Amino acid sequence: MTFDPDYVVHPGETLKEVMRALHLDVVALARRTSYPDRILRDVIRGRAPITSGLALRLEETFGISAAFWRKLQRNYTRRLARLKGSA
Repeated sequence: MTFDPDYVVHPGETLKEVMRALHLDVVALARRTSYPDRILRDVIRGRAPITSGLALRLEETFGISAAFWRKLQRNYTRRLARLKGSA
């Protein structure tokens, strides 16, 4: 049996959970990553992707590999396309 959910979770949700666990808000993360808080807010809200550049900054900040963040985004994008294709 294959797990095949009918929903998809944006990688910004994972970022939000990591931030919550570390008691960071968007402004603090923006300072630590030197990344615009406006873009970080859009990622957390699911309105913008985690780019390769942001993935590298998150790796430097959290110690969570850039490959992990890129894979989350890639899987999200693929799953979203499949769901839209089956609608």
